[in-house]
Amino acid sequence: TLWAVTGLSNENGALMQRDGDSWTQVAAPSDLVRNVAIGEQLWISGRMYGEGMDSQTGLAFFSRKEGGDWAFWTPSASLIGNAFGLSFDGDDRIWIGSFNGDAVSGFGGQNWQHAYQVAEEENDWNGMFNHAGAMLTVTADSAGGIWFTQYLSGAVRYRSAAIVDGDEDLYDRVTIDNSGLSGRTVYRMRTHSDGALFFLIDPQSPQGEGVDILVDPDDWADPARWLSLTSANSGLNGAVVGDVVVERNDIVWFAVNEVGLVRWDINGDQLGPDDVITWLDTSDDRWDAPVNSASFPASQLDPEAAVALALAADGTIWFGGGGVGRFAYDSQFRAAQLLESYGERYAGGPPGLLSTNIIGLGVDLNGDLWAGTTSGLNRVRNRANETLIDAYTDVENYFANPSFSALYSPNIIQPLPGLVYRRLQVAHDASILALSGTQGVVLINVAELVEAGVSNPLATLFVYPNPYPGDFVGDQLKLGGISADYVSGDPAQVEIFNLEGELVYRSKFVTADDGFWDGKNRFDDPVASGLYVIKVSYRGAAVVKTLAVVR
Repeated sequence: TLWAVTGLSNENGALMQRDGDSWTQVAAPSDLVRNVAIGEQLWISGRMYGEGMDSQTGLAFFSRKEGGDWAFWTPSASLIGNAFGLSFDGDDRIWIGSFNGDAVSGFGGQNWQHAYQVAEEENDWNGMFNHAGAMLTVTADSAGGIWFTQYLSGAVRYRSAAIVDGDEDLYDRVTIDNSGLSGRTVYRMRTHSDGALFFLIDPQSPQGEGVDILVDPDDWADPARWLSLTSANSGLNGAVVGDVVVERNDIVWFAVNEVGLVRWDINGDQLGPDDVITWLDTSDDRWDAPVNSASFPASQLDPEAAVALALAADGTIWFGGGGVGRFAYDSQFRAAQLLESYGERYAGGPPGLLSTNIIGLGVDLNGDLWAGTTSGLNRVRNRANETLIDAYTDVENYFANPSFSALYSPNIIQPLPGLVYRRLQVAHDASILALSGTQGVVLINVAELVEAGVSNPLATLFVYPNPYPGDFVGDQLKLGGISADYVSGDPAQVEIFNLEGELVYRSKFVTADDGFWDGKNRFDDPVASGLYVIKVSYRGAAVVKTLAVVR
C-alpha cells in the first residue's frame, strides 16, 4: 500500500491511501497532516489548532495507527519560536511572549501552559491577542495573574482556570479607555514586593509618558488606584524610563533616558520601609537629584544612557547601557560613588563585555551579575580580589563579529538560541535565568557556590536500586549518599538521558532518599532496557552516574 500527504496548504493536508489503481482519503486525527512514515506501523504528524488559535501558531502532534484507531500525542512544547517579553511567576514558572504577538507560553516542571485565543471585539472578547505587534513585556502579580502587553494595545491580565477555581481561563484587557493606564504601548513592567505594578510607557506611542503605577492589580478598572509619574509631576524629569529597580520596600530607582538614575523615596524622610507604602499620597515623597555623568567625572560610563537596573547582593545598584557599572549611594549627603565599571572587551584590555548594547541585568544567588546584551550573555564574578567576566554567545554571533575570534576561543561557544537577544529575567530565588531572542529562550540553572574548604556533597552519591527493574512496582528510584554536612531536605536537580543524549527525565526538586522516578519517559511511556546517564547537580557540585534498566 502506498501512502501520501496531498493538498498541503495553510488550511489542511489530506492523508491518502493508494490501493490498486485508486486513491482514498483516510480520516486522520487532525485536518492538517504534514508528514507520513511507514515502519512496522503507520505514523503521521502535523499541526492541530485550539479554538481561537491563530493559523500561524498551532500545536504539533504525532499519531500512530493501531488497527482502526489512532494513538495520539501532542508533545509538551512552547508555542513561541521568536520570543520577546518574559517573566517568572511566583512559582518560578517561566512565561514567554511572542514577538509575532500570537501567543504566550508558560513552562514549569515538565508541563507547558498556553494562552493564544484571538480577540473578537474591543474590550468584549473571548481571548487576548489582536496581532497588532510584539508581546513586549510579561510580569506576574501577587495574586497569580500573568500580565502581558502588546504594541499599541495596552495590557492584558490572564488568569488560568486553576487560579480562579473556575471552568475557563479569564482575560482582562486593560486600556486607556477602561482604566487609569495613560499610554497605549507599555514597554516594560515590574512588580513591587507589596503587589503594585509598574508600567513603563513608550512615549513614541499615542498618549502617555513616564511610569504608571497600579497600586492593586485587582482594582485595575478604578482610575483612583493608579498613579501616573511624568516629567511634569515627579522628579523623573524625562519622558523615557528604561527600567525600575526596588532598593528597599519604600525606595525605587528609575533609569531615565538623557536624565540619569533617579531615586524616589515613596514614604519620604518621616517614614521607613516598615510603614505602609503611601503610593497615592505624593505630598511626603522625596525625589533626589539624578545620578548622571557629572556624578562620575572620571568614568566613560554614562548613567544618562542606562536602560537596565539590578540590585546587587550588598544593596548597591548595578546599571547598564553603553556598558555596566555599580555604585553606592549615600542618602544623607545625596552622593553616589562608582565602585566598578566595564565596557566592551578589546584585545590586550581589561576584563570587558561581549557588547555594550545592554538589554537587561540580573543578579544570581551567588551575587554574580549577569549582563544580557544583543549578542549574548556576560557573567561578572568577583573572586579573591579578581574580576572574572565569562562570555556566552552562539555560533551565528561568534562568526558575525570579526573581533570575537581574536578575543574568545571557539570552545566557549554555548548553545544559546542565537541571533538577537531581547530580554533577561531572573527567578525569585535567583537560581534560574531566562534569556529571550529571535530563536527562542534559554534557561540557565545557576548552582550555589560551594565554599572553599567544604567537602563535595556529592562525593559519595549513589542511585538505588541499580540496576532498576522496569516492572518494579514498589519504591521509585532514589538518591543516596549525600553528605550529612548538608540539610537532607535541600533539593537537587536530576536529569536522566539515554545513550543517544535524549532527555528522559528532569526535575530540580529531588531530595535525598525520596523516590523521584518510575522508569517512564516524558511522554509517560516505560523506557527500554539499557544504560542511562544520570546527572545530579546540588549546592554547586555536579556528578554523573550510570543507571542500568532491566526489564
